[in-house]
Amino acid sequence: GKTGTPEKPLSDLGLLSYRSYWSQTILEILMGLKSESGERPQITINEISEITSIKKEDVISTLQYLNLINYYKVRRHAQGIDEIWMQALS
Repeated sequence: GKTGTPEKPLSDLGLLSYRSYWSQTILEILMGLKSESGERPQITINEISEITSIKKEDVISTLQYLNLINYYKVRRHAQGIDEIWMQALS
């Protein structure tokens, strides 16, 4: 699917509305994660973006706003950001 984002810059009210929607949508995905072999469940920013159709940058900013990014690392290549991994807090 295609991801999208609202036209920027957002007004304060617009940001509040979108952040509320993004937060609810992303939290539903994270709450539905199943752990394997007793480890914390894991999902990538890309996977969240693909499932929700929310642009990666908006996923990251929402997770930061919610204080849910526990650990992430960025691998850089010539094309820029290759993958951003996020480990959801359990």
